[in-house]
Amino acid sequence: GDGGGGGLDLSGPPEPLGPEEEPWDVLIVGGPANPSTPLETLARSAMSSAQMASAEASEATAVATEIAAQRAAEAAEDAATGAEDANIDASRASKLLGEARLHEKSSLANALGEEQSTSAALAKSRMYVANLNTVAYSALAKSGLEDELIPIYKGLQEWKMNMLHPPVIEGRKASVQAARPFEEQLEKIETQVGAYQQKAVMLSGQARTMRTAAVDLANFAVKQQAGGQLLGARDDMMRAHQMMTHAQMIESQAHDIQKAAQELNLKVPLYVVAAQNAAQEAMHRYNPDRFAPPPLGRGAFLRPPPVGAAAR
Repeated sequence: GDGGGGGLDLSGPPEPLGPEEEPWDVLIVGGPANPSTPLETLARSAMSSAQMASAEASEATAVATEIAAQRAAEAAEDAATGAEDANIDASRASKLLGEARLHEKSSLANALGEEQSTSAALAKSRMYVANLNTVAYSALAKSGLEDELIPIYKGLQEWKMNMLHPPVIEGRKASVQAARPFEEQLEKIETQVGAYQQKAVMLSGQARTMRTAAVDLANFAVKQQAGGQLLGARDDMMRAHQMMTHAQMIESQAHDIQKAAQELNLKVPLYVVAAQNAAQEAMHRYNPDRFAPPPLGRGAFLRPPPVGAAAR
């Protein structure tokens, strides 16, 4: 071109040759035409190679950009597909979660209902157990079975009592215990009577011996007096009288003790009868059908004699 209507500008460096251009001679206006130098030719060739490399680079860049865009589009498509699948899974999970919560609420409601039913049944059972005795007694009273069972129950209790505590054996045990105080007092009386009698016999023997000695001494004094031994006879006679007096005192004591023993002996039948009556009364109390009541005594036998400290 003419560069906007003007002439050619040859003041600057020459433009590089195109890919299809051949070197041509430079025409210098106003001077002789000189052929291109090898350096210029090499420069033009280098510039041409550079332009070709730049074009190829641009084309490679465009291809790489297109490939990257395609890969980005595929990745975006995969991401969109994954997001869609994730959205579907999330919806499905949300639906399952909702169903699980609904099932949980239903199960909780059922459990509460079962708990209330169980509590009501338990309260009803406790009330029934609490009123069971009343209900059973009412049913038994209405049926008339109680009147039939009372004699059987009483008979069973009597049989059980007879087996565990036989009336005969228990009666004999009670009789022994009831008669024991009177028997113990009777043993004391008999022991005391025996001691009194032994002492009375001993004193009576002493008095008899002393009386015999006094008689012998008096006879000896009479002989002394006949032989003229008046003083000796008098002394022996006085001693004989003293011995006789002392023997009488001993004999009197023996009689008193013997009398006391006889008085104690009079109480023996009272305690014997009292012991027998107490034993008979105890046996009759345990088994009145088999043992008769004690016989009624007369006079002092109506009241039992004292025992223990009261008998002293």
